[in-house]
Amino acid sequence: MRPSPLKLEKLARLYSTPLYVHCQKTILQSLRQLKQAFRPCGGEIYYAVKANPRLGILRLLRKEGLGAEAVSWGEVQLCLKAGFSPRRIIFNGNGKTEAEVLACARAGVVWFNFDSLDQWELLEWAGKKAQKSLKALLRVKPEVPSPTHPHLAVGEKGSKFGFLRSELPGALRALKKARFATLAGLHSHFGSQILSAEPFLQSARFGRRLFEKIRSQGFAMEMLDLGGGYGVPYEKTDRPLNLKKLSQGYQKIFQGFSGRVVFEPGRFLVARAGILLTRTLSIKKGPSGNFLVVDAGMTENLRPALYGARHEVVLLNRRGRKSRFRVVGPVCENSDSFGDFQLPEPKRKNLAVISNCGAYASSMGSTYNGRPRPAEVLIEPKGAVRLIRRRDATASLWQNEI
Repeated sequence: MRPSPLKLEKLARLYSTPLYVHCQKTILQSLRQLKQAFRPCGGEIYYAVKANPRLGILRLLRKEGLGAEAVSWGEVQLCLKAGFSPRRIIFNGNGKTEAEVLACARAGVVWFNFDSLDQWELLEWAGKKAQKSLKALLRVKPEVPSPTHPHLAVGEKGSKFGFLRSELPGALRALKKARFATLAGLHSHFGSQILSAEPFLQSARFGRRLFEKIRSQGFAMEMLDLGGGYGVPYEKTDRPLNLKKLSQGYQKIFQGFSGRVVFEPGRFLVARAGILLTRTLSIKKGPSGNFLVVDAGMTENLRPALYGARHEVVLLNRRGRKSRFRVVGPVCENSDSFGDFQLPEPKRKNLAVISNCGAYASSMGSTYNGRPRPAEVLIEPKGAVRLIRRRDATASLWQNEI
């Protein structure tokens, strides 16, 4: 997604830079792709709020009929503010507190996952305290090899998330004592930014087999939640996820399945719909190399510093012979770098686009180095621009200080 340079210049003047720019049309196109892929198996889509929790985007996806997957009471509150029914929210996470689980139960949230027995006991306690019947999703490591960054491989043996298969017999014996938090399904998310269909299908086969095995032991199983992790191409050499192969595989795997199948995409829906607009501050050339300093940094997109992620950088309205530049931000960390790029000769105050920043950029943003968070805009299908988050005032940096 990239509006015209003229439009981007206008947005930069109106809202300053750095600036997140999101495209509603691209979000809806990605959503249609997933709906088509999941339709043959009756799959339901619950948006992973952590990818981008802006209310303008949450409201859009709620109107499209999606549920929401949240990992904190704060995210649940955002979903409720955006108009999601509490019964259409799944509360995930491996470290829930008493206060937030009780608050969610009292707000009407029904579905919770858990991946340790003490977290299940917490659900049972909250259900009793709120006098609500809660439905628990047992998170299991599918132990599927994840072709992704180690930080994102959450379904393997060494991950902090989920039960190992060998731990299940003891866990199931304990769960038979449930009165308020009854086992009603499985959760088996295994990794993120996956561009190959086969690991998803392998996880789905595992999930269905285990779901039916647990159901045969007398548990009233309703939902098989396969998580998300559907990747998008960040680099020119990345091949897109084969959704046709994925759809055909899911259709075969879930033929005759009587439970609900739920998917939790986040990145796939919003990553390609967002860019980070930035201006050049300084051009530094010398024996250490060529550095292009821009006014966006790791405070606006942490992924390159955290995961070594690659986001293509394009200089607007610049042509000619290209040279190698390391594009860096102004934050006082050596890791504040977007990487090396072949770029035409830049000048100060040039406008640049950092691509695929719709997911895990603003949601991971910070005020490190005393940097107020940027504004965010949403471009609607007919071209109208809507401000969905104001730029932080500098006073926001100290307004909660005592």
